[in-house]
Amino acid sequence: MSAERDQKKQEPTGIEFLDFVFTVAMSVGLLPEPLNIPHLKGVLSEPWLMRWSPPSCPEAVNFCTFALGLLTLILSWFGYHASMKRRPLKDDTVCGMVRFVLDVMLVIVYAVIMLQFRYPDRVLLLLVAVYWVYFVWDMLKILEYWKDPDEQKLRAGGALREVYRRQLVSLYAAGYFTAVYVFSIQTGILCIPAAIVVAILLTVFYRVHKICPIWPKIGRLFHGAR
Repeated sequence: MSAERDQKKQEPTGIEFLDFVFTVAMSVGLLPEPLNIPHLKGVLSEPWLMRWSPPSCPEAVNFCTFALGLLTLILSWFGYHASMKRRPLKDDTVCGMVRFVLDVMLVIVYAVIMLQFRYPDRVLLLLVAVYWVYFVWDMLKILEYWKDPDEQKLRAGGALREVYRRQLVSLYAAGYFTAVYVFSIQTGILCIPAAIVVAILLTVFYRVHKICPIWPKIGRLFHGAR
């Protein structure tokens, strides 16, 4: 019992509340019907799923759009927990408070994205906003830990590009999603399916690249091949 009590004390600030919000967001995104909001139906109420038949092309695009939103939410949950282990929120700082507010807002946006799966263009626009918020969130984390002794040693001992690699990954991802959205709008509805597929790949790539640097490994692979 004492070990469990100590473990709870060591949990980062607000993580239990965020876990609850994540659960609610996934529940609402999957099955919003209990809310009794007119014309609001989730993916589980799609006609092709109800009659258990192959989806048409537009329905398949909608389902992939929903999968993109669900994947964003699930991977965000894993990423959030990993980030809290490395750099938990400091509840006695302004940056920590703002980061927590952004966390709650992001989870709500995830639910909206899942509910808007019939409108891929809206989903892509929301994802652009999400990834720019990721970048702002990462920058706030730098400010939050700027005077931390370990952070100061890290800055003094390595190249800034390596020290802040994760923040650069967020910046690049925000730029990539912005480019995908602009491309989908400029080229029209025929390129929306391709944009959704690219967005799914970017979502996975972003989370993997956050954990471990991929580009240097790919570069070494090609360099070794030559």
